[in-house]
Amino acid sequence: AIAFALTFIVFFTGIAAIIAFLYVYKDELLTEELRRGREQSRRMEQKQRLTKRELETILAASLVGIIFVKGGIITNVNEKMCSILGYTEEEMLGSDVRWYFASKKAFRRFIRMYARQLARRDLEHIEYLFRRRDGSVIPCSLSGRAIETNDLGQGVVWVVEDIRLSLIHISEPTR
Repeated sequence: AIAFALTFIVFFTGIAAIIAFLYVYKDELLTEELRRGREQSRRMEQKQRLTKRELETILAASLVGIIFVKGGIITNVNEKMCSILGYTEEEMLGSDVRWYFASKKAFRRFIRMYARQLARRDLEHIEYLFRRRDGSVIPCSLSGRAIETNDLGQGVVWVVEDIRLSLIHISEPTR
């Protein structure tokens, strides 16, 4: 009976040791997995910050206006675009893109003519009139690309060039 009791005690002590070992091992695995996840998250955040700085640098250095529009609302704009239209970045961010067209009718015509095309392909060198903050209307050349083809809801990037000077040079007679 004592031998049986000792065998029983040794057996359950062994099982308890195995369970404790597995618990500690599982804990170490989870800790290592958590560490790797944090490291991966840190690397992704670093990459995201770098990408954001690169985008901000591209926007700042650009010689043309660049505007991001999602759902008809301006979500990002560069300084050149602000200077073309005469607004500050703060005034443009979050505003409805319709405000910058020469008229409501011009905006509706623009959507009718180009929205479907833009969902299928990039648009290049569209000449259109925009209204500046001072109320004057200026000609611009636009090129656009949907963030996600066939889903304009994901947003659109527009590159805008003020072509007033180009048109003046074209209309001047050569001597």
